[in-house]
Amino acid sequence: MIRRRTLVLGALAAAVVGAVSLRRLRGRRRRPRTPGEIEADLREYYAFLRFDDEVMAAFLRDLERLPQPLRRGDLRRRFLLSTDFFTNGEDESRPLRYRAFCDPYLSPCYRPFA
Repeated sequence: MIRRRTLVLGALAAAVVGAVSLRRLRGRRRRPRTPGEIEADLREYYAFLRFDDEVMAAFLRDLERLPQPLRRGDLRRRFLLSTDFFTNGEDESRPLRYRAFCDPYLSPCYRPFA
C-alpha cells in the first residue's frame, strides 16, 4: 500500500514538473537566426539610438564569420561594443559609427570602459 502510494505520488510529481517545463519552453521566444531577424531585433531594442544601414550591414557581415551563433543578449551587447558608443561618452544623441567587431577572444585588450 505504501509502495503504491509512493509510486503514484512520484508519477504525479513527474507529470507536474514535465508540464511546467513544457510551459516554460513554449513561452520562450526563439533567438533570431537570419540576418533580417537579427537586424529587426537590434533596431527594435536600440530604437533610441541613431545608426545608418552601413553600420548594421558591417556588423552583420562580421557576425556571419563566427563559427557559432550568439545568444540574443550577447548579440545586443556585442553590437554596442562594436560601435563607438562607449568611447564617445555614451552620447545617445549622436549617430553610431561602426569601429570593429568586438570579440574578446580575438582582441582581448580592447577596453571601451577604461
